[in-house]
Amino acid sequence: MKSNYAKTLIGSAIAATCMIAATATTATAGQFHNGWNYAIDAIGDGSGGAQYDIYGMATM
Repeated sequence: MKSNYAKTLIGSAIAATCMIAATATTATAGQFHNGWNYAIDAIGDGSGGAQYDIYGMATM
């Protein structure tokens, strides 16, 4: 009984790993323009209200 459980668990883990590897894409964290890297923040995702929301940021 334990042998079948272990085989099922290992087989499921391998299948899940293969699915993740097959569907993985690269992430883009910002946008480059004229040497600047722009990162846009989601509106309303911070704590403390709108006065603390950064909206976006640019670095060179």
